[in-house]
Amino acid sequence: MANTNADESLFNIAVAGSASGSPEIEVSSSVSGALSDGGTDSIAGVITPGTGVAP
Repeated sequence: MANTNADESLFNIAVAGSASGSPEIEVSSSVSGALSDGGTDSIAGVITPGTGVAP
């Protein structure tokens, strides 16, 4: 946030929040299924950008 008052300090703004309910985004693999929060997945080969499939 810009401050146009030259003799004042920058603004310090603390932001916090929480959420409840179902996640808005679910990530899954056609091979291994849904990924849990913090999960990882390995993909063998090369994926062509924009297609999601190996060439």
